[in-house]
Amino acid sequence: MAQVTIPAETRRKIESVRNQLLDFHKLLMDGQRAEYERDHGPVRSPGEYLDLVLNHSDFEWLRQLSGLIVAIDEMLAPRSTAGAAEADAAVRDLEALMNENAEGKFQQRLRVVLGRSTEAANAHSQILSALTD
Repeated sequence: MAQVTIPAETRRKIESVRNQLLDFHKLLMDGQRAEYERDHGPVRSPGEYLDLVLNHSDFEWLRQLSGLIVAIDEMLAPRSTAGAAEADAAVRDLEALMNENAEGKFQQRLRVVLGRSTEAANAHSQILSALTD
């Protein structure tokens, strides 16, 4: 069976956006952690933080972005059989998720974060720009 591959230009775009997504994801996670700690007190350990990220409702809105990053990582893995169709679908999913005008839990919280944080707004803008390049 012939290996299916992602076209080089599409792969380059996804890899570039992925790196920006990781930074954006961290920014959002750090902000959500700060908000959580303001409301509930300090997170005492990395294990407690991981449990919050995976299970607490305050972090639920970020799980869709986390899942998309994991899916992109799997698609870009050396043994992946993903091709152009899967890559194009990932880009479409990311564009839909990053559309702050769409309706959804992620987008509702995203609008709040973008309104509060110039750093987040700039990172978001760079991701949107990279998606259209």
